[in-house]
Amino acid sequence: MPIAQVSLKTMKLYQQLQSDNTANLLLYGTFMFTNIDYNGILDYLIKAVLGAIVWFGFKLIQDYYSAKIIEKSRAGVKDKDNETEPPHEQGN
Repeated sequence: MPIAQVSLKTMKLYQQLQSDNTANLLLYGTFMFTNIDYNGILDYLIKAVLGAIVWFGFKLIQDYYSAKIIEKSRAGVKDKDNETEPPHEQGN
């Protein structure tokens, strides 16, 4: 038997097995999606969206106060740099 025929037969067998696996996967997916509780998914989606909104709100508040604290600390450093020391009294 020539090698070309063996590889051709092997390729046809592989393609047949691959299509069988794809069909099995599609069939399994169809059965899984028919048993989905859509109300549960909707509830979860609403909770996830509300949770994301709350998280984003806290993140914005944190960024706002963080910027204020950094601005205050930089202003404090500038004030300390601009302070002039009082002149020392010269003794006799």
